[in-house]
Amino acid sequence: MLALRIKPLVTTTVSVQVLPVTPTPPVTVKAPVVFDVDMVVLEIASADSGEIGLDTAFESAKKALNEAKEIVAKLSESERNADRKRNSIESKLEAIRLTTSNRDGASALLSDSRGVNILGSLASLITVDAGYEAAVAAALGTLADAVVVQDMNAAVTAISALSNENLGQAELLVSNNAVLAGAQVPSGLNPILDHVRGSDVASLLTALLGNVAVAEDGRSAAEIINNHPNVNVVTRDGDNFTSTRVRGGSKNSSTLVEIHALINQLTEELATASHECERLGFEIQNAQHALNNRQSEYDQALSRLNDSDARISALTEQLAVAGQNI
Repeated sequence: MLALRIKPLVTTTVSVQVLPVTPTPPVTVKAPVVFDVDMVVLEIASADSGEIGLDTAFESAKKALNEAKEIVAKLSESERNADRKRNSIESKLEAIRLTTSNRDGASALLSDSRGVNILGSLASLITVDAGYEAAVAAALGTLADAVVVQDMNAAVTAISALSNENLGQAELLVSNNAVLAGAQVPSGLNPILDHVRGSDVASLLTALLGNVAVAEDGRSAAEIINNHPNVNVVTRDGDNFTSTRVRGGSKNSSTLVEIHALINQLTEELATASHECERLGFEIQNAQHALNNRQSEYDQALSRLNDSDARISALTEQLAVAGQNI
């Protein structure tokens, strides 16, 4: 019989350290991006279709802007020309007016009446039909330079002032004392009074020129004198005929009547030129306002076109990138 030998059981105590467990974060798996190529292609096609209208709007705005700029440029050039013309007329007018100021005693009275009731120079108080200036000047002679006063007392006061101040002499015409001339222009002739007028000196003109007729030339004047010896005749060129005296020939300078006629003409031209400058200035303001509007419309059209181009470019780039990833 076998004898069993049993070893005693040995118990061992083991110390186990439990470490904390760190939880693993969940892994997020992104879903793949789905790129809709067809949708992008449709967007590009739609943008291209819309850009046709934008191109048309842009070209229309560009054309309108250029037309507005051209209008402003033309008006500005017209204004500059009108301004130069106005300045030229002003210079001529000033120069001519200066020629009428050097008239000795008459000039002194006209520049300073010295309390005398002066109407003005006779030449400045009348209006002459175009083409008859030389004839009227010939008929008036030195009286064209005369100063017109209201009455005889005014004439005496004026002469005394010139004498006391040593200002030279002046020829005076007394308006209130005018009497009609004895001889009148016979029927069938051309009275010079039909070609000159002045409301303030109407009776004076009648007294001075009531017997003066106008002829076209010297031969016609001589014929009139032969038939009507009591009539004075002047030609359109400024020759003067009476039954005993003839005065004419070439002229060395313009008469005061002609000078004042030119002053009146230039004054009218100056008024017209000034009005033209004002009109052009107003039109330029309106044209500039229209130009500003066209510029704004152009800028907006260009901005919309650029935005459309940028969008199409971005879509095209997306489509290209998508094609590389396929």
